[in-house]
Amino acid sequence: MPTPELEYRTVAVPAAPAKRKFEDLTNRRFGRWSVISFAGFSRSNSRMWTCRCDCGTVRNVLGQSLRSGKSSGCRKHPKPKLLKDITGRKFGMYFVISRAGKTARNKSLWLCKCDCGKERIVDQSNLVSGNSTSCGHSKVEQAKINFTVHGHTKDHGTTSTYRSWQAMWTRCTNAKSIGWEHYGGRGIAVCPEWSSFEQFLIDMGPRPPKCSLDRYPDNNGNYEKSNCRWATASEQALNKRILKSNKTGYTGINVYLGKKYVARACINGKRKHVGVFPLTPDGLNAAVEAIENAKRLAEVLS
Repeated sequence: MPTPELEYRTVAVPAAPAKRKFEDLTNRRFGRWSVISFAGFSRSNSRMWTCRCDCGTVRNVLGQSLRSGKSSGCRKHPKPKLLKDITGRKFGMYFVISRAGKTARNKSLWLCKCDCGKERIVDQSNLVSGNSTSCGHSKVEQAKINFTVHGHTKDHGTTSTYRSWQAMWTRCTNAKSIGWEHYGGRGIAVCPEWSSFEQFLIDMGPRPPKCSLDRYPDNNGNYEKSNCRWATASEQALNKRILKSNKTGYTGINVYLGKKYVARACINGKRKHVGVFPLTPDGLNAAVEAIENAKRLAEVLS
């Protein structure tokens, strides 16, 4: 039998939506929550914020739960008391003008004027609880900001600069991340200004090729503008802290089998053997001098 002809069709694949720009929620209110500071990333890599409820409770809340209104306060917060007359009071961007009757369920309605000039009739319980704070114009404006990308999280991926910023927060705030014991576990923190990627980008600039984020001059200090730089692998290696297992007090010098000093120098991002020296004070000084000479020679040859 003859083989039937196959018909091929081209199917258009919709483009993936651009990732949302990092939005700094510090000092903003969402219902009964007041945002204090950025709290790092959750296990699902979602941004979290440290918030204080009107009753005093402090908790970490997902940013998407705050923006969507899914979380408007702690669960133990008492239910808001409905006032008899709220004329003249302001709730968010709403100014209460007068009473506007009741709903079918006997809930009080109030005529309110938004800061943009629009008037709306709002349920009193939504006003007092913070569920309704404006006519919606602020959400439209905020959406424009949220979906304006900064150019570092597009084309189905992220730039090396954005990945460095995100990795910095993860290893300092997520106890389950790789390397936590060397960063957040040692008390290394990130300055509040860098909760915004835009501010980090302004302070540090784009990440140069073959470089990574380095805490310099204080390797035991926090991540902040005055203590950070983009450094090459060799510069990073020269700035490493002395490990607890190193009993000599010098980077690159270790005791081998309790009999001699072994010296290694980090040159161009690679560790190179320099020599073996006697296990004496003079031998230690000779090892230190040999490493310094090897580095000077590498600089001259480069």
